[in-house]
Amino acid sequence: MKFRILITAICLGFLVSLIIIFTIKPWEESKKKELAVPNQITLGYSPLILNLPVIIAYEKGFFTENNLNVKMEKMSTTDAMRDAVSIGKLNFASALGTDMFFKNNNLADGNLVGIYFNVISEERYVDAIITKNDSNINEIKDLENKIVGTYPAATTQVFLNLIGKNAKVNFIVTPINPKEALEALGTNKIDALFVLEPQLTIAIKKGFKVIEKSLIARRIKDKMPVGVHVVNGKFATNYPDIVAKFQTSIDKSVDFIENNKKESSGVMGQ
Repeated sequence: MKFRILITAICLGFLVSLIIIFTIKPWEESKKKELAVPNQITLGYSPLILNLPVIIAYEKGFFTENNLNVKMEKMSTTDAMRDAVSIGKLNFASALGTDMFFKNNNLADGNLVGIYFNVISEERYVDAIITKNDSNINEIKDLENKIVGTYPAATTQVFLNLIGKNAKVNFIVTPINPKEALEALGTNKIDALFVLEPQLTIAIKKGFKVIEKSLIARRIKDKMPVGVHVVNGKFATNYPDIVAKFQTSIDKSVDFIENNKKESSGVMGQ
C-alpha cells in the first residue's frame, strides 16, 4: 500500500478543502492471459468536490496520455453509481460513500475493489449546514424538531443522522434533489440544508448563512474517510494493466491539483 496526500486548496469562497487520498492496490497481479483490451472504459461520477481528481484527469487529458479512452457518465446519486459499477454497467466509479461500500460490497465475491479513499479533516472541510440569512436558526441546537434536507444518497443521510445524534439534537432528515435544494430552503419547504462543496460556496454567494461547518470531522470523526473510488471487481481481475494506468492518471491529477489550486477550482466550478 502506498499513500498519497491530495491537498486541494480550492479557492471557492472561504473554503480550503483537504482531501487525503489513500492509493491502494488490493488485487493480485493477474497471471492469466490478458483478454482483448476494451476500446473504451466507463467512469461514473457526481459533481461534488470529492470527484475533483477524476474530473481533472479527464479535462487535462491525463487519461488520454495513458492510452485510456474514458467515457465520463454523470450520475444522479452515488447509490445508482454503486449499483451500476457492481453489475459491470460502469467500469469505475468515483467517490462512493464508504458506508455503502463496506455495507453493500460482497467482499467474498469482490464485486467492488477500492482504489482510493477520500479523507477530510476538521481544518479542511467540504461540508456545512446552512439556512436562510434571516432565519432564527443560528446554531445546531436550534434545529431541534426542524426539517433538514440533504442529498438523496444514503451516505449523506447516514452522516446527517450521526451528526444529529452526536450533537444530541433531534431533527427530521429529508432527502432532496440537489437541483431543487436551495430553492426548497429559500421557500421554507425545509428549515436547513446539509451541503457539500461546491454547493456550499454557491449557497454562500446567494446569501444563505452557515450554521456550522466541518460537521463530519467535528461531530463524527476527524480525518474521516468519506469517499472511496472503486472499480468493478471482475474488470480489475481481467484488466490489471488498465487499472494501473487509471491510477497513474489520478496520481498525475493529484500532482496537478496540488500545484495549480486556482485553476483546479475553476475546473470544479464549470
